[in-house]
Amino acid sequence: MKKLMTIAILAGVMATLTAAFGEDAYIANLEGKQFLNTGYCVCTNTRIEIDFQMLEIASSKYILASNNGSQSGHRDNLACEIYIGFNGVENFSFYTCTNGVLSGSNSSNLTSSGLRRGTNLYTADTNRHVIVVDYTLPTEHFQVWNGDFTQKLAAWTVPAPFLDNHRSTVPLALFGRCYRPSGIYTETTNYTMYAYSTKMKVYGLKIYEG
Repeated sequence: MKKLMTIAILAGVMATLTAAFGEDAYIANLEGKQFLNTGYCVCTNTRIEIDFQMLEIASSKYILASNNGSQSGHRDNLACEIYIGFNGVENFSFYTCTNGVLSGSNSSNLTSSGLRRGTNLYTADTNRHVIVVDYTLPTEHFQVWNGDFTQKLAAWTVPAPFLDNHRSTVPLALFGRCYRPSGIYTETTNYTMYAYSTKMKVYGLKIYEG
């Protein structure tokens, strides 16, 4: 599997400051108002490892996510969202969709072969964690690990069928969600928006494909 991208630290000043206090270098979204477009569109041969720490716990906060949006009648080839969901308590959650055809403006109207959501997986907290998304595995496509990547805390398998050879047309956003705004979708548009910015630190992001 070929490594496509490593975001260990994007700001040299921040790396210097944090290292001076004995902490691993990180990039941070301290006010919950920023987004970072990775430029990478997820496919069904993608593996993602993100090493992060939440600075706030609230539902509908997105850690790393892309989604073509809720456009009536288009094929959402591959959505990939790591976020905090709510099922009585806030949880680290995962959403993906392949080959789903929307019948309305609500993503719950996706065909049953398209909608894949794992919630109530692991109670969200402000500890350091590593989350892995790996579409190439036979099981446990979504995994939550402890901060030093030595103990798997939770895992979820995307229910079958899960179709190969699909790729998102929207790049992953760090600190939030990149998506197509409702009502402007065409097969050729690349207009995207960002939402659900999250206060968090990111110590590393590795993306592989192959």
